[in-house]
Amino acid sequence: MRPEAAATTRYRMTVAYDGTAYGGWQVQPNADTVQARLEDAIRQVSGEAPKVHGSGRTDTGVHALGQVASVRVATHVPTARLRAALNAHLPRDVRVLRVAEAPDSFHARFSAVWRRYRYLLAREELPFLQGRAWIPKGWPELEPMQAALPCLLGEHEFRGFTTQPDAPFGCFVHEARWERWEGGFAFVIRSNRFLYQMVRILVGTCVEIGRGKRPVEGLATALAAGDRRAAGMLAPSCGLYLTDVGYDPPWPEDPPATVTGPPLGRP
Repeated sequence: MRPEAAATTRYRMTVAYDGTAYGGWQVQPNADTVQARLEDAIRQVSGEAPKVHGSGRTDTGVHALGQVASVRVATHVPTARLRAALNAHLPRDVRVLRVAEAPDSFHARFSAVWRRYRYLLAREELPFLQGRAWIPKGWPELEPMQAALPCLLGEHEFRGFTTQPDAPFGCFVHEARWERWEGGFAFVIRSNRFLYQMVRILVGTCVEIGRGKRPVEGLATALAAGDRRAAGMLAPSCGLYLTDVGYDPPWPEDPPATVTGPPLGRP
């Protein structure tokens, strides 16, 4: 007798990856991507080839500690063993941290209510920080960078902080702060959505403020101008991490992301 076909189930996965070797999250024709790797692992485990949806499209070289993905697939592998089965077919720089069954209405991207990113500036050119933090040649001052941030909170058009050509440009920023970590400074920002290269342009503009190349009001001026030319440099992708994603209601099995130990350090 032929084995009974497995019923399709929607799964929610939390995924971490070192983005150094990848052309970002989203599948592309001429680049290795995290989404493609995850979809290939699911194909090897289940024999099916469904599309995996991520909570956000991280760019080339950007890392993740808490990317959330969803997929609907039929597999005979029990949910409790699915994480290990997928990791057995993934490269070491991509790891599935958690797998759980989800309601049919769940979508990693469209069900998310916020995303949080963390960007690392490091003082020292330590070997384990290469590709995992920005080590700027001119070190900025923390106080002016922190003083520049209140203008970002709330709902604004972030047209000047993206190279994205098309609207919408509106984002609602819930938190934005600079903090110290054991290797330097970290920028933390949480918003309902992010535009293409938005966090990296914000960081680059802040660093110019911290170096005294722009006034503290420079961030607010660029925000009001709505013109990319009014903002600062594009910070390199290596220092950016998608740390966690929020849903309503929250997922009780996911504790708040903690960023400890090299290369991310303690606040």
